[in-house]
Amino acid sequence: MGLLLGQWWWQTLLAVSLRPFGLGCYCQTTWHRIYSPGCRRSGNREVGEYMIEEFVQIPGPTFLILFGGLVTVAIAICWLWMRADGSEDYQLPDLTRFDSISIAQLRGGKRLIMQTAIFQLYGHELISFGGEGKDADITIPHQKGNTSQLSGAVEREIYRSLRSGTRKVSEICLDSGLWDRITTHLDPVQSELERLHLARTKSDSRRVWTITAVACLIIIGVGGTKLLLGILRDRPVLFLIILLIASVIAVFVILDPSSNPTSLGRRYLKETEKHFGWLKKLVKNGQMLEGIDPSLVIAIFGVGVLAGSTLYRPYQGVFSPVNQQGGGCGGGGCGGGCGGCGG
Repeated sequence: MGLLLGQWWWQTLLAVSLRPFGLGCYCQTTWHRIYSPGCRRSGNREVGEYMIEEFVQIPGPTFLILFGGLVTVAIAICWLWMRADGSEDYQLPDLTRFDSISIAQLRGGKRLIMQTAIFQLYGHELISFGGEGKDADITIPHQKGNTSQLSGAVEREIYRSLRSGTRKVSEICLDSGLWDRITTHLDPVQSELERLHLARTKSDSRRVWTITAVACLIIIGVGGTKLLLGILRDRPVLFLIILLIASVIAVFVILDPSSNPTSLGRRYLKETEKHFGWLKKLVKNGQMLEGIDPSLVIAIFGVGVLAGSTLYRPYQGVFSPVNQQGGGCGGGGCGGGCGGCGG
């Protein structure tokens, strides 16, 4: 009885809510029979078949509005669900506790770790650059700096890999053997971040990917059904296809399931940016950093913080986001467009 009442309530609510769009009119349900003024009577047809027919008859522009709202709500709910990971119940660690590699591990992963470590080598005058962008060469100069200044295992691994001779930036960043050796040094760092509830554990990652899958299933389930019915009935579906693709991309961009920090970790990174904001100002003004590891600037704010600064010009030429598009230790981008809908 409760199930039947629930079914009746949901169908009536849907019909009434769609009435302003001229879709469902007003539906009176007598258990398994539906009567709608302005629409043909369903007779002995099952309720599910009737609802599918109503779904098919939704005009394309109206469906796009409803679908856009569904996507927004689904992503918002999943985003809130994802952020409610329980990490905020724990205390925020001291903002000066971690070195630059640990912060890079929490904030950006492999790409930022490599950029930070190479910057530290460059800051100690242990390497030099030839050229710009991903094809730039990295060499150990004859008048090299003092290797005793290297306190990090990641920097030492990169330095050892350069002893064999000149290598390109892209080769260093894409060297899987080198990264495997570096990972062995990062495992204890990751464990410490997880212990302090700043980084996601394996179970946290599974939870996040599950939530992302739920969002995708909702979007693809509704949009894909409309798309399939549109194709079967020879309706225009180009706009819907592009909207579906854009929606799935939006899920991964906004939810970012592959990111490392928890909610507490994100707050820690924001507080770190505030705490070390004075470093950013010094670099922007072209002032050298004394008494502090300059690679902290890269780990906390990213390579973009050097833009417009007169400092570290050779490093900027190699790792500038513009010069690094499409390979090396840099990143890329994406775009989109739109067309007609299956309605």
